[in-house]
Amino acid sequence: MYKLFVLAIISILLAGSCSYFANDRDEPAAARVGNNYLYLSDVASRIPEGISPRDSLSMAKNIVNQWVQKQILIARAKENLQENSDELQKKVENYRNELLVHQYETKIIKQKADTGISLKDIEAYYDENKENFILDKEILKINYIVLPLQYENTQEARQMFFSTKNTAEVESYCKENKLDYFLEPIWIYFEDAAKSLPLRVTSVSGIKYSTTELTDDSFRYLVQINGTRASGEIKPLEFVSSDIKNILLNRRRLELLKKMREDIVSAGFENNQIEVF
Repeated sequence: MYKLFVLAIISILLAGSCSYFANDRDEPAAARVGNNYLYLSDVASRIPEGISPRDSLSMAKNIVNQWVQKQILIARAKENLQENSDELQKKVENYRNELLVHQYETKIIKQKADTGISLKDIEAYYDENKENFILDKEILKINYIVLPLQYENTQEARQMFFSTKNTAEVESYCKENKLDYFLEPIWIYFEDAAKSLPLRVTSVSGIKYSTTELTDDSFRYLVQINGTRASGEIKPLEFVSSDIKNILLNRRRLELLKKMREDIVSAGFENNQIEVF
């Protein structure tokens, strides 16, 4: 129903700028290039539901303009190139074959690849390749909550934040009292933390505390430091585990792809489908 509404809006709004042509589909067209038509129904089908008539019109005009540009470029290319030349046909066939092989291999890999990389696999790769995981920037693990300087329950917040190990409880408190917070158990770059907090140090080496309170002109920051690493040190496993997982997945896919190709060739020889003269 929405598509019919969009189609009606587009047909009305485009009527002043687009001509309508007789065509094989016996329906209104938004544009023509040579003998090729772009139909209003095709334009409407590419417009997502829920957007305003004004946005629908803007998107419709872009679709029409892009289609016209592409079609006229194709027409000019056909006029100026020998479309049926042997060289062009070879390129088209090669591209088609490469596309077919790529789609087939992608389908097989999706069906057979075991994407379950274990923590043991990740740890083993990390231990064997630590020299490849050297920090070029300082990082730290930090949690904090932000209190207005005039916050009435500062002592309560201190007690809750510094003594409670249950992150969910701290988060619930912050949400109830509309306090900003960062409670993720992850490593972040020191420079990013310095943008959010008045750390008043220029390096992680200057951080001599595990808990502290910091203030600026408007806020009090209750801070817990759970770890630091300087540039030049080895990246923590947690910091690189996602990258290592992707490396192992890609390696596994390549190994599967190589074996699949070898198996297909071997089967071809066994079935007398392949002969080498």
